[in-house]
Amino acid sequence: MEVEQILRMNGGEGENSYANNSPTQKEAILKAKPMLEQSLNDLYCNGFPDCITVADLGCSSGPNALLPTWEAIDSLDKICHRLNRKPPVLLSFLNDLPGSDFNTVFKSLPSFYERLRTEKGHEFGSCFVAASPGSFYTRLFPPNFLDLVYSSYALHWLSRMPKGQGNESDVHKAYLNQFESDFSTFLKFRSEELKPQGRMVLTLLYNDNFHATPGEPMLMVLKDMISEGLAEESKVKSFEDFPLYRASIDEVKQIVKREGSFDIQEVETFNVSWLVGFVKGVDNKGSDKYARGKYVTKHVRAVGESFLTNLFDDATVEEVYRRFATKVTDEILDKGRGAYASLLISLVEQILHMNGGEGENSYANNSLTQKEAIVKAKPLLEQSLNDLYCNGFPDCITVADMGCSSGPNALLPTWEAIDSLDKICNRLNRKPPALHSFLNDLPGSDFNTVFKSLPSFYQRLRTEKGHEFGSCFVAAAPGSFHARLFPPNFLDFVYSSNALHWLSQARTWIF
Repeated sequence: MEVEQILRMNGGEGENSYANNSPTQKEAILKAKPMLEQSLNDLYCNGFPDCITVADLGCSSGPNALLPTWEAIDSLDKICHRLNRKPPVLLSFLNDLPGSDFNTVFKSLPSFYERLRTEKGHEFGSCFVAASPGSFYTRLFPPNFLDLVYSSYALHWLSRMPKGQGNESDVHKAYLNQFESDFSTFLKFRSEELKPQGRMVLTLLYNDNFHATPGEPMLMVLKDMISEGLAEESKVKSFEDFPLYRASIDEVKQIVKREGSFDIQEVETFNVSWLVGFVKGVDNKGSDKYARGKYVTKHVRAVGESFLTNLFDDATVEEVYRRFATKVTDEILDKGRGAYASLLISLVEQILHMNGGEGENSYANNSLTQKEAIVKAKPLLEQSLNDLYCNGFPDCITVADMGCSSGPNALLPTWEAIDSLDKICNRLNRKPPALHSFLNDLPGSDFNTVFKSLPSFYQRLRTEKGHEFGSCFVAAAPGSFHARLFPPNFLDFVYSSNALHWLSQARTWIF
């Protein structure tokens, strides 16, 4: 069953509404602000655009829906104040499922704009807020439209309920497969909607093998009610297919790597207590030992009540939440497990990278033409090194290979430099200098394969050159060669083969 048919946050502004019961979600948004600000800084400083377009995917309703937009405004205001530049226009799209309560969000816009005028005045450029309802597991925007995508506490929700049968391992595999399918789809569509080198800042629940989810005590309650004849077993089994998956950090990283559209820039983890905002003596009524549980119950109800009402009548739902307050206190809060383990990641869209590894379709095993080009360039390389070395006979020569890629070719220019310097010094009857060789390519390139080949490279150097050649040191300098990579006056020699025809940005025009 499609999740959007049965799952939505409680709308309105009542006692059980999401608007009045989402302090943990607010805390997660605040925790993500430094990473959001860094992403906006990188984005803005790359061209100083007049307008930045962002999308908050899974914004939900209530005051939190506009909080990421405000954080973006505040971040851009600080960035531009530091740079002494006029802030850009901000176009912010709020996205959630069509059944979400957009009305409550829209009613808060006048006060949002009034706050913007009061606190930022004319110093900040215009801000425009729009809504784009729909599932973020589908396309939502035109190609090359967005600068930044933001999502908080949304991507752990699956697009459909997996039907895992059998033992726990089979069920876990079904959920993991669904998460991988959904998250890969999300990454694919966002890569199409983002402009070249667009950014994403994502927060989602992850599995730290300690902290609980609200579904754990909820399932305990429902099983108790089955044994008492107060709930049907078939309906409780439907609840066991709850469409939420907490991936491990490695699972998230592997999916990003396999999908291939983005590079992970930064990863952080943090915990958000289920009791954020709970004030003893205010939320407690008398000596009620379960006041904490009742507080948590309101938040859980605001998120998941629609799922229960799809299964049970109103009286049963009320009984479930009454029991939940007790169960969550005794089984989760009293044991210190009541917190959301949260994963925060920053990503940048990849423009280009060669196939890594050493498989059938890898660059390492399919780059004979590139090797031929390097070999053809050796006489010119040798002449340049001869001129360089004979102008002062330095003890160390520092070179950089820009766009080295991966596989055996990555170290070939370094070897050609070693061989050339060996010949030059042998002819001049001088001891060869040390060679400090920096390999450069984009951060998403497969440096691992190159580094794994270094022991055999050094072994070849010892075998073929022995002590006749000075030391050679190989390092990596990841980054775009269309940007600064080294300190001033650092390099002696720059080499690049079959790389400079690649542009820094993909074309955005249409023929």
